[in-house]
Amino acid sequence: MSATHLLPRLQAHLETAQRVGVARGVHDCLILAVLDRETLCGHSSLLDMPGPKGTGDFKPRLWARYKKRPDLQAHLKIWRATPAEMALHFPKVVLGKWEDTPQICMPLDGRGWGRGLGQIDFAAHTEWCLKKLEAGGFAWEDAEENIDKVAELLHAGIVAFDGDEWLAAVAYNAGVSNARDALLRLSSGASAEERHRAADAITTGHDYARDVITRRERFYRQLTHKMPTS
Repeated sequence: MSATHLLPRLQAHLETAQRVGVARGVHDCLILAVLDRETLCGHSSLLDMPGPKGTGDFKPRLWARYKKRPDLQAHLKIWRATPAEMALHFPKVVLGKWEDTPQICMPLDGRGWGRGLGQIDFAAHTEWCLKKLEAGGFAWEDAEENIDKVAELLHAGIVAFDGDEWLAAVAYNAGVSNARDALLRLSSGASAEERHRAADAITTGHDYARDVITRRERFYRQLTHKMPTS
């Protein structure tokens, strides 16, 4: 496929997306769509630095959700939130009059939860995010390693949802189990559109999968001048 009509930021990673896509059984345009949604392929202003070594998602998280994760605890900075931090980051959490503010946490290295081009979540994939390469540096900092991890996670979602790329995108953003839970709230006769809408409601911005699939289709048209097939 020709990259002539793709933006330069996408062209830079097309060959890698094609290669790992074939190996993982994931369409290269879906991989590029996730990279573009997550970080504009490393060009997002939300990253702490441009390129594959950038991290994002600097909002502290409630420590309570990770209390049963001893593998993660050693790699987190944990502290008691101030009232100002609670108001800023957790405005929907209502504290009782005499209740202490909860403990919150961030990665100990001072960087964001999202790692690299595909914003691989540090908490969800701690072992992989701590993996070091023989050449030096972490796996997530290497563009090809990061894109391969994106493809691996997308493939897991595609398998879990019988080839449905929309639901695979939901699973990439929110996790397979959370995507399944969202679908369990629907009746057995729900249409594909209803399933997609319900699952997307749990994603970032409530539109993650819609955005990813829209990008995937646009990139496909730019590469082949054809309509995509699901």
